[in-house]
Amino acid sequence: MAAKGPIADKKKTYICAMKAKVAYQSTLFYTILFAGLFAYLQAACKWHFYFIEQNQVFQNTAAYVLESIMKFGGLADTIFGFFLQTYTIIYIGAAVTAALLTAAGALMGATLGRVLVRCVATELLAVIPIVALLLIHFDFNYLYSGTVAIILTLAATTLTFSVKNPTIRNCIHPAVMLLLAFIAGPAFALYGAMAVVFEGLAKKNLRAALVQLGITIGLGMGIIALNISPEIRFTFLPDFYYHDSLRPKSVIYFSWIAIVLVLILACFFAKRARPKSRLRRWTEFVALAAILALMFFYGTSKYRNSRAEKIKELDYYCRTQQWTKILEQSKGPLSNYLLLNYANLALANTGQLGDKMFAYRQHGPFGLISEWDKTAPVSVLHSDIFYALNLTAAAQEKAFEAYISAISGGNPRMLQRLVDTNLIYGAYPVASKYLDILENTMMYKGWAKDRRKFINNDDAVEADSQLGPRRRALPKTADLGFMKAFDAELVSLAESNPEDSVSITYAGLWNLLCKDVGSFKRLIESHAGTAGLRRLPVSFEEAIILIAENDPDYWQRFNISDRTIARFMEFKKQVVAANRSNSAYSLPQQLQTMFGDTYWYYFKFSKI
Repeated sequence: MAAKGPIADKKKTYICAMKAKVAYQSTLFYTILFAGLFAYLQAACKWHFYFIEQNQVFQNTAAYVLESIMKFGGLADTIFGFFLQTYTIIYIGAAVTAALLTAAGALMGATLGRVLVRCVATELLAVIPIVALLLIHFDFNYLYSGTVAIILTLAATTLTFSVKNPTIRNCIHPAVMLLLAFIAGPAFALYGAMAVVFEGLAKKNLRAALVQLGITIGLGMGIIALNISPEIRFTFLPDFYYHDSLRPKSVIYFSWIAIVLVLILACFFAKRARPKSRLRRWTEFVALAAILALMFFYGTSKYRNSRAEKIKELDYYCRTQQWTKILEQSKGPLSNYLLLNYANLALANTGQLGDKMFAYRQHGPFGLISEWDKTAPVSVLHSDIFYALNLTAAAQEKAFEAYISAISGGNPRMLQRLVDTNLIYGAYPVASKYLDILENTMMYKGWAKDRRKFINNDDAVEADSQLGPRRRALPKTADLGFMKAFDAELVSLAESNPEDSVSITYAGLWNLLCKDVGSFKRLIESHAGTAGLRRLPVSFEEAIILIAENDPDYWQRFNISDRTIARFMEFKKQVVAANRSNSAYSLPQQLQTMFGDTYWYYFKFSKI
């Protein structure tokens, strides 16, 4: 009997050592996972994080937080909303997202540890759902509260699956589901599915599994009956964590499916003894690593939209007024209207639009301002363009549309725009109301407090370098409306504010991009030499020569530069030579290098 003491102590020491070893390996594994995710997300998605920060206006007040928490799934939304407001800070977006994904992986591994012996292969198995979860994060319509909900669910399974008494455990499941429904929304259904698998396969209690299935369905139907959630897909599925006006892509379901399937696999592997062969253990490790690598590289190439990432990058530069950065990123062919909008807006804000616009491959008038597709990102861009043109009413309208259509309740930059446009109009009570909201935020309260000085202070508004000129440019009549008579709107604005060169330049370029040389001719004859058009931009000079190709006296009326005339003569010479040599079919390619940046090239070869 005495011999059992040392043996028991040795066994206890061995178990403690093994637990410490597993804990060390697990910590090291998830530290490496976090570092890898952070490096990848920062390199591939840093603009995405700045972009989605604009999806909400989170107010740091007790009343706002309480109201947010009390909604269906409100705690998950509130938790992430708190972190989302910090995404304006460099590295924070990648760090928080990597931390959330790593936490989900660690909790998945802990849940699987209730079924399997913890080892590196177990941790790799746990990462499969995390790779699937990563893919939906590339979609800016996805609400990261869905990731927080998964973490809360896996934290619950980690705890409840460790309860050994089956009666107590099966009594806990319904209580946990009810709690998850309140704090995390439809994630209770994910928990219910995992409880069914755990009880039915891991614990081989089919009756308990069926009971948990019935409770899950009953709870969901009760939520719908009480009008807490509007329909089945927002009650049982992760559709709840997506823009409520859109149907999510199938990728949103991958992580939920993977979590359940991995748990089923764990139950299957638990039925057999842990392989003693080192070769067999390495085979399992390599196979799981290969599956993860395949999922990652195939998934990221398929679901990460690099073109959308470019739009997000330009949106950030536009928001921070880094116009030269936009121009640097706009080199080469630009076939997308939104990319052209950003490039042309940057040219306008640097005073180069009339001279250099055709250096960027234009594709009709929508390169100046694209058609509105009723989405928040395009509304934001349109508001920026209208604001640059001093079309204050249109800028305010698009800002309001972008604000109310934001996924999670508001767009802070557009709220700033609403403040400024109302200050321009002298609508101080409305501007003050919006400032009240911004003063409750973490990242915009300083800006809001500074803007307070303009409330009920006409002199301060008129003296401000941004607000003053726009107030003086307000038209005497109401705006004509977007796309009804865009060039006429700009001409009217220029007439009410003769110093405004941007609006008259935009109006002329709109005519040129439409190849409406008649309207351009009337415009230039009316406004050349006025305060807003003392110097003709290069593109205007080129168009004047095109209008009156055989009338040099008409050119002299507008003092066309010798350089522009010389370039036209060379352009005409090459066109005539190509026609004589029957090589007109290759003329665009021949002229591209020397004249691709001219209006003549655009007029002759571009299709609109």
